[in-house]
Amino acid sequence: MKKLVNAQILKNAPLTRDIYELIFKSEYLAETAKAGQFAGIYLESESKLLPRPFGFCQTDAKAGTVRIVYRVVGGGTKILSQYPEGKTLRVLGPCGNGFTYSAQKRVVIIGGGMGTPPLLKLAQDIKKANSNAEINVFSGFQNAQQVILKSDFEKTGAKVYISTDDGSQGYMGNVISLIKNVLRHNPDGGSALPQSPEIIFACGPKVMLKAVSGYADETATPAQVSMEERMGCGVGACICCVTKTNDGNGEAYKKVCAHGPVFSSKEVVWNG
Repeated sequence: MKKLVNAQILKNAPLTRDIYELIFKSEYLAETAKAGQFAGIYLESESKLLPRPFGFCQTDAKAGTVRIVYRVVGGGTKILSQYPEGKTLRVLGPCGNGFTYSAQKRVVIIGGGMGTPPLLKLAQDIKKANSNAEINVFSGFQNAQQVILKSDFEKTGAKVYISTDDGSQGYMGNVISLIKNVLRHNPDGGSALPQSPEIIFACGPKVMLKAVSGYADETATPAQVSMEERMGCGVGACICCVTKTNDGNGEAYKKVCAHGPVFSSKEVVWNG
């Protein structure tokens, strides 16, 4: 159940030139948030009345802390980046529906740019649920300066593969090309992936998710995708973030903030 809570900022500092990590204290969100869900953060500005949505990157129920990683792209995130430690935030959450997983052993996680942070909590939670899970993480970025959280994913025991558009780090190209390359031969010099995945999880730009869906269809692998639609209210009232879907009973528009942001890749109408 989502609640509006007051959360004290413990850390708000840059990871790269324009990407920040925000850590705040909230026992409720730390205990209840699921991977793939998001928080709505209210900013102290008359022109910023609606909450800004941010996916949960990490939660620590024991410490009662929540970590969010965000990029400064506009006025709202610029304001947020200037908030000091000790300041109290108003945070609504957990919002939306997250990823679902069971005891799958062979897992592929695919992140594109700022779609990568919410997948870290997923990798950590999967490992907690099944310590024998084999997790392969594929993250795509524009360049080496934008690469984030590689070591965080590696701490979960996951094998991490990086692609960049300009080839400045890892594989040169997009993540789908990277995955196909790894299946043929490991670009790090090792062997190819031993077995095909049992499930795919992905978060990133829609064009990437469409490619992930196509790859999942080609390999007959179930996939869950977290959609990155622009949101207004974040609670399903404004009907701003709809996406076209087809669940087998006909086409319908669903609200990403309320029905998602996570959907089966087969449910989304990618050409709609």
